Amino acid sequence: MLEYLLSPRDLGQVRFGISPLCEAGLSLKALRQPGRFPLQLTWVRQVRAELDRCERDVLGVLVDDALSTPDFLNPRPDTPLTDLDQELAALAATPLRVFRRHLAAMHGEVPQVLAGQDGPERAAGALAGYWRRCIDPYWQRMRTVMESDIAYRGKVIADDGVERMLNGLSPIVSFDGTRLTVTRIVHPDRSERVAGRGLTLVPTTFTPDASVPLEPGHPRWCCTRLAGRERCGAPPRSPPEPTSVSYSARSAPGCSCSWPIPGPRLASRWLSA
Repeated sequence: MLEYLLSPRDLGQVRFGISPLCEAGLSLKALRQPGRFPLQLTWVRQVRAELDRCERDVLGVLVDDALSTPDFLNPRPDTPLTDLDQELAALAATPLRVFRRHLAAMHGEVPQVLAGQDGPERAAGALAGYWRRCIDPYWQRMRTVMESDIAYRGKVIADDGVERMLNGLSPIVSFDGTRLTVTRIVHPDRSERVAGRGLTLVPTTFTPDASVPLEPGHPRWCCTRLAGRERCGAPPRSPPEPTSVSYSARSAPGCSCSWPIPGPRLASRWLSA
């Protein structure tokens, strides 16, 4: 269990973001255990042949049997417009001691394939190739539905308050007014104060419930499943016309966002095409 302790100021500064690198890392879970991700089976079938052209030995150690991924694959995005190239550059520049510590937190040791001095660069290169072949053809669709999810969460904040939004993120996420609790993920249990450092909520198409950092003190974020549990598939022939969505959270002045994106129902139909 992980608890984030939020003051009223922290609550007003909750942010939403999208991380291409995080999405790529979490997608490895569906490839590792497809049976746990029935809504992503179409995508798994479509990319299977492409995996033979990827560095599978490297990708294979970036997720374990418990479906954990190292924290260096989960940077906290500052915006819904985060750029993959910037995230990969940051990964390649990760200090070696941090890179190895994150891997050891998963495996108990550093896997041999990434034990060299070029470990961070090799991981970044493997993920770049994997992205090109397996994620990029579907990214427009994925990003559209994640942006739609953010707009939906924002509407919940505007209509019913940030507490209602937080309690609707996932069956394993709850908020009691000061504590955001994520159960059944982190061992041992721990509690961390946000203390003005910010909490970012990251929608993803590749988690059944929620994902949080493995390492104590890591920048505070929580990846959550999409409200509609939409599935991945082949890109549509032509995208739908966007509907402008704008909100400003009345109960949490710091939570605000505005951009033209399709509403949740439209995005759900689009993904099902």
